[in-house]
Amino acid sequence: TYQQTPGDFATFLIDDWYIKNLAGFRLIEEKPTSVNGRPTYIIVYNYTDENIGNALAMDIIIEHLDNFYLLTYTAEPSNYYNYLPIIKTIVNSFDIEDSTGGIGKDSTGGIGEDSTGGIVQKQPHE
Repeated sequence: TYQQTPGDFATFLIDDWYIKNLAGFRLIEEKPTSVNGRPTYIIVYNYTDENIGNALAMDIIIEHLDNFYLLTYTAEPSNYYNYLPIIKTIVNSFDIEDSTGGIGKDSTGGIGEDSTGGIVQKQPHE
């Protein structure tokens, strides 16, 4: 992407994608944060989904080696906060391996394998 930070990418998504392509789009919150020490940006918004109707969504943009990885959680508003603790656990369980692929060990001891250098779920610690 041509964006420099997760925040820049978030602005691009909001201005050039969500507003133009998501019916009833309404921005609720946007903020910088981090996931596993990586620069991250969170966007929370409402829109009208063709399958579930009114939807509440959270996009998590994680930066790694000049790439942005986008994780999306979408739910009916009545269920969104019920599942949010589980979603946070899932997001925090992911790590991004270097582009060399293979088996990598992160600083918390989780081991993941991904030959494409993408996001991999860390294995439970024993």
